[in-house]
Amino acid sequence: MSTPAMKIGPYGGPGGNHWDINALNPPKRLVSIQIWSTDSSCEGAGGVINGISFSYLDMAGQLIPSGPWGSQTGKPHVINIGEDERLITVYGTSDGKFVTSLKFVTDRASDPYGPYGAPSTISTFSFQGGSILAFLGRSSEKLNAIGAYKLGV
Repeated sequence: MSTPAMKIGPYGGPGGNHWDINALNPPKRLVSIQIWSTDSSCEGAGGVINGISFSYLDMAGQLIPSGPWGSQTGKPHVINIGEDERLITVYGTSDGKFVTSLKFVTDRASDPYGPYGAPSTISTFSFQGGSILAFLGRSSEKLNAIGAYKLGV
């Protein structure tokens, strides 16, 4: 019998519509993440995470896609997580309304993925320790808040 993943968050702004994975398909391993972001140099806009989607393997080994949540505008970034690799930390910032940046750290890559968007000094958050298996959050036209399913401490 496997240990259930713990829900953390979401962190960021209060707005947007709630989204989550299907409880009938609990996550076993995160496979890929796609982020759409705008950095602060794009047309004078502040940096922001416009959208996110991800895929994970459920307990039966079935690939489950989730999202996209938010919009698929801005620059796309794809992170493929190897079979023997685990996402161990996510760092993020928020301007109080939207998630403005995300950075991902695995146990195998020598450098982090990101940051995507543009860091804000208003609010920072992180999920670390154990293995991050999937995400949850709130979104509108942009990513308002993000949380994670984590296994371990």
